[in-house]
Amino acid sequence: MRKYSMIKHAFVCLIILLSLLELADSTLITVDQNDSLQAAIYVANPGDTILVNAGTYHEDLYLNKSLILQGVGMPVIDGEGKGQVVTLASDDTTLIGFIIKNSSRSSEDGGGIIIIISNNNTIKRNIVENSSSAIFLSNCSNNTIESNEAIYNDYGIFLNVSDNNTIIKNNFIFNDKNGIDLKGSESNAFMQNNASSNSRHGINIKNSNFNAFEDNNISSNSKQGINIDNSDFNIFTNNSISFNKNPAGYGIYLYDCRGNIISKNIIQDNYGVGIRISNSTDSFFLDNNISNNKKIGIEMNIGNNDIIADNKVSNNKEIGISLKNLKYGLIIGNDICGSQISLVLIESNGNILQKNNASYNNISAISVESSLNNTIVGNLARYNLNGFIFLNSKNNNIVNNIISNASAAIALQFSSNNILFNNNLSCNKIGLYFNRSNTSQIAENELRNNIVGIAFNFSANNSLKNNYLSDNQYHLLANNEIVSKNGIWEEIIISENLERYLLEHDKMITGFPDWVHKSSPPSKKKSTKKK
Repeated sequence: MRKYSMIKHAFVCLIILLSLLELADSTLITVDQNDSLQAAIYVANPGDTILVNAGTYHEDLYLNKSLILQGVGMPVIDGEGKGQVVTLASDDTTLIGFIIKNSSRSSEDGGGIIIIISNNNTIKRNIVENSSSAIFLSNCSNNTIESNEAIYNDYGIFLNVSDNNTIIKNNFIFNDKNGIDLKGSESNAFMQNNASSNSRHGINIKNSNFNAFEDNNISSNSKQGINIDNSDFNIFTNNSISFNKNPAGYGIYLYDCRGNIISKNIIQDNYGVGIRISNSTDSFFLDNNISNNKKIGIEMNIGNNDIIADNKVSNNKEIGISLKNLKYGLIIGNDICGSQISLVLIESNGNILQKNNASYNNISAISVESSLNNTIVGNLARYNLNGFIFLNSKNNNIVNNIISNASAAIALQFSSNNILFNNNLSCNKIGLYFNRSNTSQIAENELRNNIVGIAFNFSANNSLKNNYLSDNQYHLLANNEIVSKNGIWEEIIISENLERYLLEHDKMITGFPDWVHKSSPPSKKKSTKKK
């Protein structure tokens, strides 16, 4: 036991001795304003520390050895527009506490701070202004960029083919192009940065995969908040993306992407669309707050196997969620309220819409157009002008939904071979409205306290089985004329302007099939009460 203790003591002493020898080998060099900073770098040995006192140094610096450059009183390094101001070309270099300005602005790599093919560097507490890229990383990894301010440059920070870097607590603001720009870069971490008030995008990502963006503020940029192009498996979580200004732009724009995760972000008050998705596969949009955007909350054109779940999508001016050409997607558990329409599904097949709350919208809860083989199950829709609208859509399953306080709970036009099963359609003007829609199965639905339970207009061979109709003023109506002589038809259906949504493509009605049964309203008993 004593022998073990002696060995341990000797080992600790050896570590201390090596540390002292290392300190003895390093040198502290001090540079004043009238000295040449590049000359001090030239004579320094790897591991030395150079303290740079306050003043303005009109130099371009090139560091090809591992050094610590420490500014005292924020000295200024002025490149005078001639080229790259500070270039780090060696590993394990530290640059702290400088104002760096006036690089060449001929290209993005004419930067204030350039890191070229070097790793494990630290860039901290610097201010970089009036340069092409404030900080430019090329072919390097494992660098830490922390607490810097990049202002009035072309780019705040530009990563070109650079991986595994950490960018944290920086301000990338008021730049003429993008705050943060990635090209061909992977596995970088961006945390607690501010990429705002830039003239293009807050963050621009192209051909870059496996990056993580967390707790960043991306606001008031002139185009997109975040622009993602041909980039896969990136994660965006807990970011604030707001007030991005382009009416034709987006809070987040994904183009031709796979496997990205957009989670727990606040995406609000953008002048265009909250999230725009064009050609996405296997991506996740989870638990975001997407509200008060001037057009649409989430807009997708071409998607495959994407999941949109547990988002709060509220008070977007036009549509909460608009999905076109989506296949095999899952839209589940979203709270989509306060728009013109909660959810629009166009030319989309094989999707599941489940347990969404689509309420308090001015036109309709869910609109499905030219779509096949979708399952709409377990959704809640209250206080919309119309509940679910189906146009030219076939082979959909509409199951276990609760729809109330609408003009028409479920309305179908030119939509056949659908299954409507076990829905609760209560307190509406019309529970089910079929217009030119055939051969659907209508079973075990509950229709209560509607003015009209089920209305058929030029619709044939629909199967009704075990439906429960109670306390409706008219349980079943069918129309067989251009303008029905049935007063309730004109009073309820036409006066509620359903033709505006369901008949606009077919103004002329000619002929009428002999299978339609026309029901008349219940006869009203004359009052026996004396006047």
